[in-house]
Amino acid sequence: MDIQKLHVIQHPVIEHYLMIMRSKKTDSETFRRTMKKLTALVSYPLSEFLETMSVDVETPLGFAKGVALKKEIAIFPILRSGILFSDTIADLLPISFIGLLGIRRNRDSLLPEIYYSNIPDDIGHYTCVILDPMLATGRIICKSIEILKACNAKEFIVLSLVATQDGIDNILSQYPDIDIMVLPVLWWSNSHIQPTQMEQYSSSKSVFISESACHSFYVLNDTIL
Repeated sequence: MDIQKLHVIQHPVIEHYLMIMRSKKTDSETFRRTMKKLTALVSYPLSEFLETMSVDVETPLGFAKGVALKKEIAIFPILRSGILFSDTIADLLPISFIGLLGIRRNRDSLLPEIYYSNIPDDIGHYTCVILDPMLATGRIICKSIEILKACNAKEFIVLSLVATQDGIDNILSQYPDIDIMVLPVLWWSNSHIQPTQMEQYSSSKSVFISESACHSFYVLNDTIL
């Protein structure tokens, strides 16, 4: 594993909000509200990965040097829990495109399969940010990267809250150039996280989304993998 490609976000307030989200005493409303605050806080370190270029801007007093993003940003939340990320990040960062990725585990093969996506044919001019609150085996993230690469994507950032060491190693072994951002959490081995536990966490906490989005995605069933 390339340790330089793994970025752990550490901040007292972030760790405080993460503690609230992980507590079994936290109700759905508090979880959703805390998630928005946490997402706002991680948006700033996320933006540090974006390349910039020097530009000239005309001000009321004449021309001045300024800075602009070199590439447009596209975010790809993994349905459904990733939706919690996308709204807040889109409010804070200059997002040009939001693409949805519906990926779930095949109940027979146990491998990830796509059931929904809205991705343009060519996204090579975007910096692609994949949003998934929980990274377990890393197979869904790898599947997401595979799908986006097929659409000519070249630059990726993965943002997750809860991650396992095995999942991170799995992603970087297949895609060593991917930047992965996670929060400081207990780094369990996959042998200690059963799929049913992950699904329970997703259904009880992470999948709560806005009422307007809920109607659109009601029929879409996903499993974090």
